[in-house]
Amino acid sequence: VRQELEDTSKAASQEQEKLQKELETVTSERRVLFAVKTTLKCEIESLERNVAEITDAREAESKNLQKELAEKLEITAAKDAAVDRLEQELGSVRQELEDTSKAASQEQEKLQKELETVTSERRVLFAVKTTLKCEIESLERNVAEITDAREAESKNLQKELAEKLEITAAKDAAVDRLEQELGSVRQELED
Repeated sequence: VRQELEDTSKAASQEQEKLQKELETVTSERRVLFAVKTTLKCEIESLERNVAEITDAREAESKNLQKELAEKLEITAAKDAAVDRLEQELGSVRQELEDTSKAASQEQEKLQKELETVTSERRVLFAVKTTLKCEIESLERNVAEITDAREAESKNLQKELAEKLEITAAKDAAVDRLEQELGSVRQELED
């Protein structure tokens, strides 16, 4: 009987050690998940700052281009007015001013295309920022679900470990009682 009880106690102790190791593994995985979540949060904040900086730079560039375009338009209007006045007096000057007006028009088209490019890039940046935000929210939900699952698993393991400990304690108490009874029987036989 003692051997059987010792074997049972040994098996319970081994089961307890196994559960303790599993509990340590779950705890370690929770720490890793927390570190991953923290790292992702930092990277997301860095990406948001970068996107904000790029957006601000593009807006400033767009304003500068719009200002430059307005100035070019004013210059072009002034040159067109000068052409109208000088056409009455000098044919050769008219040709020169027409060439200048053409060059200014080409520059205006160039600036307009650059402005359209900047506007398109801003739309792309906004779309990228929106996509990143959605992906980040999805990652945070996944991390939260994994963390909740790990916590539930940890609670179950702790509960199972407590039950095993109670069983082991009960078996140890039974062994003690049996040893006392066996001692009493031996004493009676000797008497």
